[in-house]
Amino acid sequence: MTVEEAECEYLNYIENVQMLSKNTVDSYRRDLVQFENFVGAKKQMHDISLDELRSCVGSLSRKGRAAASINRFIVSVHKLFSYCRKWGYIANNVSTELKSVKLPKRVPKFLTQREVDSICMQPAENPLLWEARDRAILELLYSTGCRVSEVSGLNVRDVSADHSSAMVTGKGSKDRRVFLEEDARNALEKAGRAVDAPRYCACDCAVFWRGRHELPRFSAYVPPHVCHVDAVGGRRCSCDSKNARTRKYFNNSKIHAHYD
Repeated sequence: MTVEEAECEYLNYIENVQMLSKNTVDSYRRDLVQFENFVGAKKQMHDISLDELRSCVGSLSRKGRAAASINRFIVSVHKLFSYCRKWGYIANNVSTELKSVKLPKRVPKFLTQREVDSICMQPAENPLLWEARDRAILELLYSTGCRVSEVSGLNVRDVSADHSSAMVTGKGSKDRRVFLEEDARNALEKAGRAVDAPRYCACDCAVFWRGRHELPRFSAYVPPHVCHVDAVGGRRCSCDSKNARTRKYFNNSKIHAHYD
């Protein structure tokens, strides 16, 4: 089997059998196109040597690619060779000897608790925002570490009666339970009182009421398409928050907040 044929079959497999997301498939495709361009589309998979794979990685390094991008490329090549080995297209998987490159260690930037509190207070200070709802959105993001898409997809039935936890659906349609600290619970209760009770109490009603799949309406201070939060712990949390870390992504930069 040629590299071109293997690449086409493998991409079809992960898209239609494994049902990976479009972005994931596109990432694999970009990496494998680079691999195909380097070794040649018509080359047989079983003729590719470990030295050729290492040369390919070296070529990416000389082009100035980041270590993370090179490691992603290596993973894509691993996956392709593993697929070919699984279905008997090659006798040996030479890519197992291809090692990832060492990632540089960076000192993380961080937000202070005062800065986080300031962000969560913006809906009260900015007349363009819907205060009760938007404060609840920000507190929920901070408290739970949910993605914006997960928060905007919450239905009333997903939230516990005492607002202490919620069931969210994340990547791969996997459900998980997240827990809310006191500020988030209070903000969510206040948001519920700010709308008509019969509508809010309907189990199929969205918690944040502009539609189940529509991102919340933020102002310019924190655009929803770049506000991705992945947090562990939280301030004034009912659980042990000592040494908890919160990772926030604002304006496409990774920001860490540490609380002792």
